Amino acid sequence: MTTEPRPPRVSVVIAVRNSAPSLRICLEALRNQTYPRESFEVIVVDNDSTDDIASVQRQFPEVRWFRDGGAGWPSARNHGIRQARGEIFASTDGDCVPDASWLERGVAALAAGNGTIVGGEVPLIDPVGRALNPYEILETVMFQMASIQQLIQERGFAIGANLMADRAAFARTGYFDPTLKSGGDKVWIHQAVAQGEVLRYVPDMIVRHPRRSTFADFIRKQRRLVGGRMMLLKRSRPTIGQILADLRKASLLDGRLYHVVCRDPRAAGLGPRLRLVAAGLLVSAITTAEKIRVLLGGEPTRG
Repeated sequence: MTTEPRPPRVSVVIAVRNSAPSLRICLEALRNQTYPRESFEVIVVDNDSTDDIASVQRQFPEVRWFRDGGAGWPSARNHGIRQARGEIFASTDGDCVPDASWLERGVAALAAGNGTIVGGEVPLIDPVGRALNPYEILETVMFQMASIQQLIQERGFAIGANLMADRAAFARTGYFDPTLKSGGDKVWIHQAVAQGEVLRYVPDMIVRHPRRSTFADFIRKQRRLVGGRMMLLKRSRPTIGQILADLRKASLLDGRLYHVVCRDPRAAGLGPRLRLVAAGLLVSAITTAEKIRVLLGGEPTRG
């Protein structure tokens, strides 16, 4: 009598900070995975939240909960990985909603030998019953979420919201840089691939993310991203030309901004178009100011 091989055990690591309401939705989605429940664990690492995460903890007693007081997401993910018992590490964020087949698809890709690191799509969830507001329209462009496939296949990195890797890949490469507040997933993947790990795109490995619908949410994310990028830029000892080239991105000199605010079909009519233009100009000014602040020695925000 033959027995079915045991599915590899997966450790899902979620780093969170001040996202209790969305974390509930994320954990419910993980309860509904098609992957065998006994073959995966969920680890949540609280990165110094000040909201009511304790109420979420009471609702999900099967989750393993930890706290990390490090600099940001990379430090918290490292904490979770060190506690993990799985043969495969899966990473997502507390404000994401994994599809029911997320773990099954990712594990299948790794088992097929398609890579030692795999990443999938992160489609944005549109609001129900209304048109997109200016910040929701800008989000795809400013956060480079238009094509995860392009990020993986052409730029050589995936994002931590939808990432899986063999445990051995971390053993060979090391962990995320704990001094970073943002961009740790990109840095780790580039380092891992340079050392021989294989990154692959898995189109049906899907984690969804609600659009950021308010100015505060949008700017918090944008400041964290550009702060992390400026920190990495400073470490590379850039030339003046490289600094100016990066300052141009998402600024008033960025042609992508004008393409969106002037031509995006989702802002139909004079009123929506003017609101999109105003939002684009405001966001670009704040983005540029944040870059300059970090370049001049300011501490990147944790978001």
